[in-house]
Amino acid sequence: MTEAHYDTATNRWRLQLDDTGLAGLAHAVHLEALAGQVTARNRLHRACGLTHHPIPTTPAP
Repeated sequence: MTEAHYDTATNRWRLQLDDTGLAGLAHAVHLEALAGQVTARNRLHRACGLTHHPIPTTPAP
């Protein structure tokens, strides 16, 4: 289940993600990092211990 709730006390969004949602979030953060935005990836790794390692692909001959 994937849900998002806004916590007014902390002024933050709280996400409840299943494994698929968590993998999607990690992938999105990874794509941002490819564009040079590593702040979100570093913060996610520190807060959740989440690291995304994409599977390397080989180019077609």
